[in-house]
Formats: sequence, C-alpha cells, structure tokens
Amino acid sequence: MDQVLGKAYEDPITSFPLFQKFIAQNPEIYWSIVLKELSVWFHEAPMCILDETDKSKPGGTWFPGPVLNIAECCLLQTSYPGKMDNNVAIVWREEGCDNNPVCHLTLKDVKDQVILVANALDSTFSKGDVIAIDMPMTVSAVIIYLAIILSGRIVVSIADSFAAKEIATRLRVSQAKGVFTQELISSQWISRVVEATPDIVIVPPASGEAANVPLRKQDKSWKEFLAHEDLKSGSLNLDYLLHVRRCGSSEGIIDLKVDNLRPDHYSSVYQPGESITHILFSSETTGEPKAIPWSQLSPTRGAADL
Repeated sequence: MDQVLGKAYEDPITSFPLFQKFIAQNPEIYWSIVLKELSVWFHEAPMCILDETDKSKPGGTWFPGPVLNIAECCLLQTSYPGKMDNNVAIVWREEGCDNNPVCHLTLKDVKDQVILVANALDSTFSKGDVIAIDMPMTVSAVIIYLAIILSGRIVVSIADSFAAKEIATRLRVSQAKGVFTQELISSQWISRVVEATPDIVIVPPASGEAANVPLRKQDKSWKEFLAHEDLKSGSLNLDYLLHVRRCGSSEGIIDLKVDNLRPDHYSSVYQPGESITHILFSSETTGEPKAIPWSQLSPTRGAADL
C-alpha cells in the first residue's frame, strides 16, 4: 500500500479508502505491481490490463488475450520477489506428529516432483482431460494439483469427507477421467472412491508408506503410475528418488525407487488466460451441486486480495 501511496500513506486502516480509490483510477499501475509480486509470467502478454472498448461488457475485459500456464508461474525462479530454487516452498507437519519437527520442501524439490508427475500424467491421460483429487490437503495433493495444470489438464477438487454417491455425482458432472486418492488408516477411504466407479483410480502412499490395498485391474498404485515402459530402451535408465520427509524425522528420506526414470524436464502447456484449470462445486443445499469453473486468472485475482 505504501508503495503506491507514497507520503500519503499513514497505516493500513486509515489509508485503505485512499488506496481503493487509487486502484480504481490506476488499474494498469496497480496490477503491474501485483503481477510482479506474484511472479506471474506470461508466455504471451495480455494486450492491456483492462479493455473497456466493448460496451456490451459494462465491467470491461480484464487481461484480454494472454497465454500462460499458471502452475508454471508457481515453479519458476524469479529474482523478485526472491523466489529461488533453494528457498523453502512448502512447510508442513505429518498427521499425528504434533510434537515432531516440521518438514519442508524447497522450490526445486517441488519442481522435480511436479515434473515427474506431469510426465506420468502424459502416459495415462490425454491433454485436456479432467482429473479429480479426493485427498486431504497433503504435500502429495499439492504436487498432483500443480502437475495436472502444468500438463494442460483440469483439476476437480472433491472433499475427502464425501460418501461414494457424492463423489460419483461430481465425477459425472465434471466428466472426470480419473481420481487421485490416498490410503489412510484402512482401505475404506479408497473403497468409497472405487464405489463411485471412476475410469481409473491412482493411489499415492500416505506419509511415504507404500499403499497395499486391493485395486481394480485398471487402477494403479503410485509406483505403477510413475513407471514408464517407453523409457526401458534408452539411455535414460536411472532411479528416481522421491523425497518424502518421514514423520518424526526432519532428516529422514523415504526412497521410492522407480526404474526407468522419466525425463527430468517438462514443457509446460500454454493456454489462453480464460481456459479452465480447476472445477469446484457448490453445496447440495438447493439440489444437485453446480460446477464452478476457475480460469488460469482466477487464482491471480484471489491471491491479489490477500
């Protein structure tokens, strides 16, 4: 706020009306600052910040014509605001380990795992496919979410408390091609998802432990999902070390070795700013839940409000 108001700035509360007036009168200046702060990078820049030439749109068109991948923006190094590969990107504590040290992943750790999952998605799904995530908000869920968008696909978020019928409704409405879910204490978690009859279920392990539950023929364990038959005959034949911090040890690392390592790079799928990346759902209080699409620009607006 003080960056745009200069000497007129007093404090966040007192200066807010003046700040709001400045934003309304100077959208180009304000949003240029916001995009830099959020490290949003465009493959093709928007023609302007706000286009008010089309009188049929009373509020105008924000960011017309950009091409980008919003997940890539999360993973790129930027000198400003100081987001480098060795910076900590995610901090968490494993479930049930409240007295243990927190765990962390650097930006490079996150990037490496997102690239691994994005390459695996290419061998299982088609570009543009809708893929659901029915998981608690774990590190794995964040990695999968970013990989789905980085690879040009669409995420459907499903609350991990839902019963099979509620899951099935959201899969049907969104036309999801598959679901990521996670084994927890028992196989009941996965059975609810399987009962919803998705095309394919992929099961990441919980807290680094390999999932050991009965799956259908078309479903895949995490290790099966990451494996890539096409790379058996080639020079790239190494093991991938999946860094997952073990509960109770900030230094412990679980080795999930996957033969036939996928490429260690990925070409982001660039799409128009208005393309859908995420489908949320309304509650069922007024009947069947309604799909709420998020575009690539939706999280930018949300983050700007924080």
